[in-house]
Order: sequence, then C-alpha cells, then structure tokens
Amino acid sequence: MGTKEAEPAPEGTRPMMISMREMETLGLKIGSGLRETVEFKVFTRQEVLNQIAQVGFMCPFHEFRAEIGKMSAGDDILIVADPNEKYGENWLLCLTRRAFEAQMELIKCREQERLDALAAQEKEANAAADANDMSKIVYEDRPVLSHLW
Repeated sequence: MGTKEAEPAPEGTRPMMISMREMETLGLKIGSGLRETVEFKVFTRQEVLNQIAQVGFMCPFHEFRAEIGKMSAGDDILIVADPNEKYGENWLLCLTRRAFEAQMELIKCREQERLDALAAQEKEANAAADANDMSKIVYEDRPVLSHLW
C-alpha cells in the first residue's frame, strides 16, 4: 500500500502544521476532534510576529518568520484549513496578497455553494410538506348525479 503524494501548494502559499494545542491557543478549534476546526482565520502581521517573539520555536509560524517579516506592514495573514492534508499539512498559510485574495475567493465560492445546497434542500422540504398538507386540499361539493331539471 503506497502513501498518497501531497500536491504542490498554490503560488504564494505554504503548507503548515499546527498541533492540537496550538490550534486551541490560536482559536482554530470548534470541537474536540482533529478535523473540527474553523475553515479559515485571518491574523494581522503584527499579531503573528508578536506570537513568534513570545513563544519562539514552539510557535507554528516560527518556520515562516523570515517570509512573514518581508510582508508589508498592513498585510493580513490568512491560514486555511486543509483537513484532508491535500498539500501535505493540516493548514495552508497565505504569504502574498494575491494568494490571500485567491484563497478568500475559493472560500466565498464554497460558502455560496453550501448556501445554495441548503436553499435547494429547504425548497424541496417545503414542496413535499405542501403536497401533504391537508389544509391546502380543495374540496368541491358537487352532486353525484347532475341532471338538468
């Protein structure tokens, strides 16, 4: 049984490993399971640099400190969950503005698809409920035999 090869990360991004403890510290967890995380989180550049200075090599961003240091002062840093480890690690770190915008666009598209699917499912449920609703059935009272008198 061979291992699955990780895909190369999109341009301007790097795969990043964040441990369970660090996910809790950074506010990325929404449940107790390994894959129960937020879909993405945006940090300011200064927050990340402060975290690196405070925690040192234990910080998940430590390995990327040089690239983060080169970013312009107003830039935000986006990390996107990769629960299936498509790119080799459990998070994807966006290091350029172009990568940030591209990943945010993908996130918005996935959210819109999810909302559309929910709306379609709700519409189907409402249609099925309407078909079985006794109060909407129209009854016409006609004589069994109609004759001209």
